[in-house]
Amino acid sequence: INRLVTELSQTLDLEKNLQTISNEIADIASALHVGIALIDKEANQLVVMADAPAENGKGGIGIRLPIQGNPTAEQVISTRKPLFINDTLNNPLTAHIRDVMAERGTQSLFVWPVIVGKELIGTLGIDFTDPNHRISDHDRNLIEAILTQAQTTVQNSTLFVNTQKNAEELRVLFSAMQDVVLVMILRDVIDGGLAIPAARRDHRDFPFKGNKALENGR
Repeated sequence: INRLVTELSQTLDLEKNLQTISNEIADIASALHVGIALIDKEANQLVVMADAPAENGKGGIGIRLPIQGNPTAEQVISTRKPLFINDTLNNPLTAHIRDVMAERGTQSLFVWPVIVGKELIGTLGIDFTDPNHRISDHDRNLIEAILTQAQTTVQNSTLFVNTQKNAEELRVLFSAMQDVVLVMILRDVIDGGLAIPAARRDHRDFPFKGNKALENGR
């Protein structure tokens, strides 16, 4: 865990850290596959953010999985508790993804909720080839400890992103304020420039004012 914490502290890149966490869990549990998916802004899909092993360099990253009509996701999200499914090819909970499970060789699927603070933000899925696989208490405790660290990782990354966003918004605002100031200065210059011809007209009129002869003769 200490080594993982050190590695995660070296960057605030959320996707990179989630991939590191997935790789670590895959090694610990000797899993066929580990994926982390986060709930999108509309709260109707899970978006795969990390996939281990990342086949072809990317794996399933970016895939969107609907929540509604997805019994495994719905149960984990509603209960906020882990879900352990054996014999996935014959279990009604995974009937909707049976073809995917068969193609990947997944016979057992374990799903954990990913919770940050009081908010459930996604799920962790772990696949195994044994239809009767059991995760040992030792490995389960390690996985839960890693998920606890994942909370801190997500919080730090989110804070960093929000800070960058706020800084950019301030830069845009300051730039806009500079533009407003420049416009005001230019307007004052233009107004001042327009006043000069008016003053010159006054000067041209000056000889005629107060002199009836000259005024009549003009």
